[in-house]
Amino acid sequence: KSFSHKGSLTIHSRVHTGEKPHSCSVCVKKFSIKSYLALHFRTHNGEKAYTCKVCNKCFSQKSNLTRDRKRF
Repeated sequence: KSFSHKGSLTIHSRVHTGEKPHSCSVCVKKFSIKSYLALHFRTHNGEKAYTCKVCNKCFSQKSNLTRDRKRF
């Protein structure tokens, strides 16, 4: 596989090495990508940045909002 950025190769290589350098300070769960840690942290701080305009339900992850929208 080829990558246009060195950082992309570094992140991809973690798939093969199992390296997870980003740790949650609350529950010590580890992640290979820093943004995954940020998403995970919302489970601890209760942040729900995405709101369904149809049912007004709030979600911490955009993918959950997208899944909710498919119900309507």
